[in-house]
Amino acid sequence: MNLIHPLRWIVAFCVCTPLLAQPVLEQLHPRGGRTGTAVRIVLSGKRLGPDPRLLSQAPVVATPLSGPSAAGQMPPRKLTYLLEVRRGARPGAYPVRVETSEGISNALLFTVHEFPQVTELESDPESESDAAANDLPETAQPVDVPVTVEGRLQGPERDMFRIEAREGQRLTVEVAARRAGSAIDPNLELLDASGLVVARSGDAPGLGLDSRLAFKVPDDSEYFIAVRDERFSTQDHDFYRLTIGEYGFAENVFPLGWTRGAKVLVEFSGGSLSGSLSGEVDLGQLSGHGGMTWVPVPGTPSTVPFLLGDGEEALEADSAGVLREGVVMNGRIAAPGESDRYRIAVASGERWAFELRSGELPSSALYGVMTISSEEQTLAIAGEHAGDPNPYVITSTGETATYPFVNLTVPPDVNEITVAVEDLLGRGGRAFAYRLAARKMNPDFLLSLNEPFVNIPRGGSAVVTVTAERRGYEGPIELYLESTPDDIEVSGGHIAPRSTLGNTLPRFESGRLTLSAKAGAELRRIDLVVRGRAAGEGHEGLDRRATGPGLRAAVKGVSQAAVTAEWLGYDLPARVNPEQPAYLEFLTPRRQRLVRGGSGLVARWAYHVRRPGVQVKKKVEIPRNTGSLRLRRVGDDAPESGEFRMFTHERTSLGMVNFNLSATVSADGREQAILSQPLEIEVVDGYGLEEPGGPLVVAAGGEGVWAGSIWRDPEFRRAVTVSAVDLPPGIRCDAAELDGAETAYELGCTAEPDAKAGGYQAEIRARSLLSDEGTTRYDVDPVQAGVTVRP
Repeated sequence: MNLIHPLRWIVAFCVCTPLLAQPVLEQLHPRGGRTGTAVRIVLSGKRLGPDPRLLSQAPVVATPLSGPSAAGQMPPRKLTYLLEVRRGARPGAYPVRVETSEGISNALLFTVHEFPQVTELESDPESESDAAANDLPETAQPVDVPVTVEGRLQGPERDMFRIEAREGQRLTVEVAARRAGSAIDPNLELLDASGLVVARSGDAPGLGLDSRLAFKVPDDSEYFIAVRDERFSTQDHDFYRLTIGEYGFAENVFPLGWTRGAKVLVEFSGGSLSGSLSGEVDLGQLSGHGGMTWVPVPGTPSTVPFLLGDGEEALEADSAGVLREGVVMNGRIAAPGESDRYRIAVASGERWAFELRSGELPSSALYGVMTISSEEQTLAIAGEHAGDPNPYVITSTGETATYPFVNLTVPPDVNEITVAVEDLLGRGGRAFAYRLAARKMNPDFLLSLNEPFVNIPRGGSAVVTVTAERRGYEGPIELYLESTPDDIEVSGGHIAPRSTLGNTLPRFESGRLTLSAKAGAELRRIDLVVRGRAAGEGHEGLDRRATGPGLRAAVKGVSQAAVTAEWLGYDLPARVNPEQPAYLEFLTPRRQRLVRGGSGLVARWAYHVRRPGVQVKKKVEIPRNTGSLRLRRVGDDAPESGEFRMFTHERTSLGMVNFNLSATVSADGREQAILSQPLEIEVVDGYGLEEPGGPLVVAAGGEGVWAGSIWRDPEFRRAVTVSAVDLPPGIRCDAAELDGAETAYELGCTAEPDAKAGGYQAEIRARSLLSDEGTTRYDVDPVQAGVTVRP
């Protein structure tokens, strides 16, 4: 198809570019509603039409209050709904998103709660901000207790609220921010009538980065509550939910987690509880595949985080001090100075992984140290400032700053190992729970989705990026859909094996899976499951499900991780959307082979419009690197097509690499990002060694020739040096230099007069250089060969 307009454009090799015609949610006001009441919410964002529909699993009945857009109008930026929260609905945070005929939006969280709700006047869109400022005690906004206040920290400010309290009241004050999908890190202060701070909370036990404090009122008076961001930062998601009331809460839970779908008796403690509470938790009511959930504290409106596992679990009290492979042991350091010890049967030479989870979890105060020993010999310690007593058996250890882990090889003559758990500071009590697991170190990996959802255009493509955490498996990984609909094509998804060149071995690597909807694909919502399988020889059956982030809210600041909600248990919500006004394609075959160390490979692309009036935005941009390849422009691109050359470099891995072209186009006043299907490149060795025809036979004091050959890919023309190493004493062989297309070699060998007669094994090696700057060594696998020395 010919171009209608001159092109100014951008073509990029992307990880994932958003499809700009799809809806985007930016704000939800208010962010919650009380059970048994109705609340008017306003959703703000971009392209919230045409034909918007509210999607949510929240226990509400939604009635749209916004009228339909007239034909030809720009999509609305705001939608209004009346949400009737069902009486008796389970409190908690529920995802809300919008679906239009152009796609599905990101999710925001709507919180169902039990207290009356008010809005901070300063952040209320309908109030006068100057008159409603509440940054100081003199201008603090008065609220009645109990209450949930919805507010915003609009930059480096603080919000203050005034309450009237009675002597003897036991008030709980808490801020939900990160739990509700906000980017702020809240700090909470309680001030008396004179402005003196009487209580403060940063990161509260059981709440992660959110804040909570409990306060017994000494006398009838007014008090001030101040909320600010710990970093005084400016965030796009800057809201919070402040709850004030007389209610109980727990900070700790035991066990810290249990098997998904089971029932378990749970003990709650800490916080405002005078002792402990017990109650059965039914994990069979949960949906999704998240690794965490929130369980209610009996008799209170509060909840605590609770981990979910997919294997067998055990309690310390029932274990008789025995740890079994693959079984998660739930224990607790019940008293100061206590050390819990477990025995586990092992065998000499086995490789084991031991993992302790405790203080990095919101509901545990244990600063765990894990010691592994055999009889009187300490094999390994993992914990703060702990050394490695026996570095000959340890593969790696981790520190308590994340969680302690030890990978080790069982020493000779050891058939039982003892694992000890204690607190670094010698503390103990109900709050000091842990989860301990041991497993044989079979090669493994974990997968996580970078995108919380995806929109797939009919006749076009979308990319899903997946991060692989390698746990001993270093071979290639192939990503795929668990059940691929007939009208969806899946391509790409290659994660190359770890490179054997260079000095780094990344633990985390990413792959790009391209989903393409066929021309006649049905426009609909679908739920997709992304999986990955090991593609390396000998690892058949190693297959893992990718976990989804649920939502993703960026946090501004150096090294700040995005806010996610894996506990929602989502896989990959998706929608098939109408076709886009233009498309990209490769003119060269989309699946090709690239020889490592060869002259490179040229690929050509083209751009097509489907209707008049389509404009492309910027000039072609070709990145210097993609994956483990280098890319260079070839000549000047024509408006409708271009080409580039791909080269290998010093860290290029053998295996499959895939990437996409992208362009940003403007049509009908809207911008859209379009993607091509992927170019899939298999990087292969350019040469290799073949075994020689027979052993080297040489007499003591004599000479001989060792003949053999290498194989070359037709594209590989670099010099190769062949040499023999690990020769027996008294034997020397000269190296052979093979240039251009040479493949046969002869190694001239000599034997000293005193060379000892006999049969030996030696190794033949080949060495070359890669084609980048001609300085990086390019070695291939050696071959073993025999040497016979005659008297």
